[in-house]
Amino acid sequence: MEITFRKGFTRLETALGLCVVTGILVLVLPMVWRGTGQDRQRSAVHRAENLAAAVLDYRAETGRWPESRGGRLDVGCLTETPARAPREVSRAQLVGAMADDPLHGTGRVAAPWLDRIPIDPWGRPYRAHLAGATGERAVVVVSAGPDGVFQTDPGRAARGFAGDDVGIVVIDQTDGGPRP
Repeated sequence: MEITFRKGFTRLETALGLCVVTGILVLVLPMVWRGTGQDRQRSAVHRAENLAAAVLDYRAETGRWPESRGGRLDVGCLTETPARAPREVSRAQLVGAMADDPLHGTGRVAAPWLDRIPIDPWGRPYRAHLAGATGERAVVVVSAGPDGVFQTDPGRAARGFAGDDVGIVVIDQTDGGPRP
Protein backbone atom coordinates (compact mmCIF):
# COMPACT_ATOMS: atom_id res chain seq x y z
CA MET A 1 0.00 0.00 0.00
CA GLU A 2 1.34 3.32 -1.06
CA ILE A 3 0.54 6.54 0.80
CA THR A 4 0.74 9.78 -1.17
CA PHE A 5 0.68 13.24 0.31
CA ARG A 6 -0.84 16.13 -1.60
CA LYS A 7 0.76 19.51 -1.52
CA GLY A 8 -1.35 22.70 -1.53
CA PHE A 9 -4.94 23.57 -0.65
CA THR A 10 -8.21 22.37 -2.07
CA ARG A 11 -10.50 24.83 -3.83
CA LEU A 12 -12.83 24.84 -0.84
CA GLU A 13 -10.02 25.71 1.57
CA THR A 14 -8.80 28.49 -0.71
CA ALA A 15 -12.30 29.97 -1.11
CA LEU A 16 -12.89 29.83 2.65
CA GLY A 17 -9.57 31.60 3.32
CA LEU A 18 -10.39 34.34 0.81
CA CYS A 19 -13.80 34.85 2.42
CA VAL A 20 -12.24 35.28 5.86
CA VAL A 21 -9.63 37.78 4.61
CA THR A 22 -12.27 39.74 2.67
CA GLY A 23 -14.54 39.88 5.73
CA ILE A 24 -11.75 41.26 7.88
CA LEU A 25 -10.89 43.91 5.28
CA VAL A 26 -14.54 44.95 4.98
CA LEU A 27 -14.69 45.51 8.74
CA VAL A 28 -11.31 47.19 9.25
CA LEU A 29 -10.81 49.44 6.20
CA PRO A 30 -13.75 51.81 6.88
CA MET A 31 -12.41 52.45 10.39
CA VAL A 32 -8.93 53.20 9.06
CA TRP A 33 -10.32 55.42 6.29
CA ARG A 34 -12.45 57.42 8.73
CA GLY A 35 -9.47 57.84 11.04
CA THR A 36 -7.33 59.43 8.34
CA GLY A 37 -10.13 61.88 7.52
CA GLN A 38 -10.42 62.91 11.16
CA ASP A 39 -6.64 63.28 11.38
CA ARG A 40 -6.67 65.62 8.40
CA GLN A 41 -9.50 67.65 9.95
CA ARG A 42 -7.57 68.02 13.22
CA SER A 43 -4.39 68.92 11.34
CA ALA A 44 -6.28 71.53 9.30
CA VAL A 45 -7.65 73.18 12.44
CA HIS A 46 -4.22 73.12 14.13
CA ARG A 47 -2.55 74.77 11.13
CA ALA A 48 -5.37 77.35 10.93
CA GLU A 49 -4.83 78.15 14.63
CA ASN A 50 -1.11 78.72 14.00
CA LEU A 51 -1.82 81.04 11.07
CA ALA A 52 -4.42 83.00 13.07
CA ALA A 53 -2.00 83.32 16.01
CA ALA A 54 0.70 84.65 13.67
CA VAL A 55 -1.74 87.25 12.26
CA LEU A 56 -2.65 88.37 15.79
CA ASP A 57 1.03 88.52 16.79
CA TYR A 58 1.74 90.62 13.72
CA ARG A 59 -1.09 92.98 14.72
CA ALA A 60 0.09 93.19 18.32
CA GLU A 61 3.71 93.89 17.39
CA THR A 62 3.27 96.25 14.45
CA GLY A 63 0.00 97.93 15.39
CA ARG A 64 -1.57 97.15 12.03
CA TRP A 65 -3.18 94.26 10.20
CA PRO A 66 -1.62 92.58 7.17
CA GLU A 67 -2.67 94.21 3.89
CA SER A 68 -6.13 93.25 2.66
CA ARG A 69 -6.51 92.24 -0.99
CA GLY A 70 -9.92 91.39 -2.36
CA GLY A 71 -11.33 90.85 1.12
CA ARG A 72 -8.53 88.46 2.10
CA LEU A 73 -5.52 89.21 4.27
CA ASP A 74 -2.17 89.01 2.48
CA VAL A 75 -0.35 86.76 4.95
CA GLY A 76 2.89 86.82 2.95
CA CYS A 77 4.20 89.52 5.30
CA LEU A 78 4.27 86.97 8.12
CA THR A 79 7.36 85.29 6.63
CA GLU A 80 9.34 88.55 6.47
CA THR A 81 11.73 89.58 9.22
CA PRO A 82 10.35 92.62 11.04
CA ALA A 83 12.28 95.85 10.59
CA ARG A 84 11.57 97.03 14.11
CA ALA A 85 13.31 95.99 17.33
CA PRO A 86 13.83 92.30 18.04
CA ARG A 87 11.04 90.48 19.84
CA GLU A 88 10.79 87.64 22.33
CA VAL A 89 10.73 84.21 20.71
CA SER A 90 10.69 80.66 21.99
CA ARG A 91 13.85 78.62 22.47
CA ALA A 92 12.88 76.49 19.45
CA GLN A 93 12.86 79.60 17.25
CA LEU A 94 16.31 80.57 18.50
CA VAL A 95 18.05 77.64 16.83
CA GLY A 96 20.28 79.06 14.13
CA ALA A 97 18.59 82.48 14.19
CA MET A 98 20.35 84.31 16.97
CA ALA A 99 23.73 86.01 16.85
CA ASP A 100 24.06 85.86 20.64
CA ASP A 101 24.88 82.71 22.52
CA PRO A 102 21.52 80.83 22.62
CA LEU A 103 22.25 79.48 26.09
CA HIS A 104 23.14 82.79 27.68
CA GLY A 105 21.61 85.27 25.25
CA THR A 106 18.74 87.65 25.80
CA GLY A 107 16.13 85.54 23.99
CA ARG A 108 15.43 88.47 21.65
CA VAL A 109 15.80 88.06 17.91
CA ALA A 110 14.49 89.64 14.73
CA ALA A 111 12.65 86.66 13.28
CA PRO A 112 9.60 86.27 11.04
CA TRP A 113 6.25 85.32 12.55
CA LEU A 114 6.16 82.16 10.42
CA ASP A 115 8.91 80.22 8.64
CA ARG A 116 6.52 79.53 5.77
CA ILE A 117 2.83 80.04 5.06
CA PRO A 118 1.01 76.82 5.98
CA ILE A 119 -1.05 74.88 3.47
CA ASP A 120 -3.97 72.66 4.42
CA PRO A 121 -3.64 68.85 4.59
CA TRP A 122 -5.17 68.62 1.10
CA GLY A 123 -2.36 70.72 -0.40
CA ARG A 124 -4.17 74.03 -0.84
CA PRO A 125 -3.58 77.46 0.76
CA TYR A 126 -5.72 78.81 3.58
CA ARG A 127 -7.72 82.00 3.25
CA ALA A 128 -7.42 84.50 6.07
CA HIS A 129 -10.04 87.23 6.51
CA LEU A 130 -10.68 90.02 8.95
CA ALA A 131 -14.30 90.05 10.14
CA GLY A 132 -16.33 92.15 12.55
CA ALA A 133 -16.86 95.80 13.27
CA THR A 134 -14.05 98.25 13.97
CA GLY A 135 -14.30 97.79 17.74
CA GLU A 136 -14.16 94.00 17.88
CA ARG A 137 -12.31 92.25 15.09
CA ALA A 138 -11.92 88.56 14.45
CA VAL A 139 -9.43 86.70 12.32
CA VAL A 140 -11.11 83.99 10.24
CA VAL A 141 -8.84 81.32 8.73
CA VAL A 142 -10.55 78.86 6.38
CA SER A 143 -9.50 75.74 4.48
CA ALA A 144 -11.67 74.60 1.57
CA GLY A 145 -11.57 71.04 2.93
CA PRO A 146 -11.36 67.85 0.89
CA ASP A 147 -13.45 69.10 -2.05
CA GLY A 148 -11.33 72.23 -2.59
CA VAL A 149 -14.33 74.58 -2.84
CA PHE A 150 -14.73 77.45 -0.36
CA GLN A 151 -18.33 77.45 0.83
CA THR A 152 -18.10 79.64 3.95
CA ASP A 153 -18.86 83.36 3.98
CA PRO A 154 -16.11 84.85 6.23
CA GLY A 155 -18.55 87.35 7.75
CA ARG A 156 -20.75 84.50 8.97
CA ALA A 157 -18.00 82.06 9.98
CA ALA A 158 -18.69 82.71 13.67
CA ARG A 159 -21.94 80.76 13.19
CA GLY A 160 -20.05 77.81 11.73
CA PHE A 161 -18.33 76.73 8.57
CA ALA A 162 -20.36 75.65 5.55
CA GLY A 163 -19.99 72.41 3.61
CA ASP A 164 -16.75 70.61 4.33
CA ASP A 165 -14.79 73.81 5.01
CA VAL A 166 -12.54 73.68 8.07
CA GLY A 167 -11.14 76.60 10.01
CA ILE A 168 -11.09 78.78 13.05
CA VAL A 169 -12.38 82.18 14.20
CA VAL A 170 -10.18 84.03 16.72
CA ILE A 171 -11.31 87.26 18.36
CA ASP A 172 -8.64 90.00 18.53
CA GLN A 173 -8.25 90.91 22.20
CA THR A 174 -5.25 93.20 21.89
CA ASP A 175 -5.43 96.88 22.78
CA GLY A 176 -4.59 97.79 19.18
CA GLY A 177 -1.08 99.14 19.68
CA PRO A 178 2.32 97.57 19.29
CA ARG A 179 3.81 95.87 22.29
CA PRO A 180 7.13 97.04 23.72
